Amino acid sequence: MRRGTTPKNYFRTEMDITGMDVLYITYKQSGNTAIEKTINDITITEETEEEKTIYVAEVELSQEDTLALSSVGDVEIQIRGRYPDGSAVASNIIKTKVCNILKEGII
Repeated sequence: MRRGTTPKNYFRTEMDITGMDVLYITYKQSGNTAIEKTINDITITEETEEEKTIYVAEVELSQEDTLALSSVGDVEIQIRGRYPDGSAVASNIIKTKVCNILKEGII
């Protein structure tokens, strides 16, 4: 992920996330939450792959979002959600590098 850009992140899972009433995608760096997107920020679609349904959570980050990340250290990303019956789930934690930019700030 590169700071100061507006990437779209796609998270693919076999976990049915369409029926959740609470959903978060959290980006954490150096022990602190840097970015947190909620169900209102996330687009969910379904794909069929080898007779399985794959659920895709799409979230777009703003320049402000990615500028909140430091180029020192990885960012950790996790999806957590809750269904109407109260059961809660969490994805595995994804780690990715954050790349720096030369021109700082929003353009």
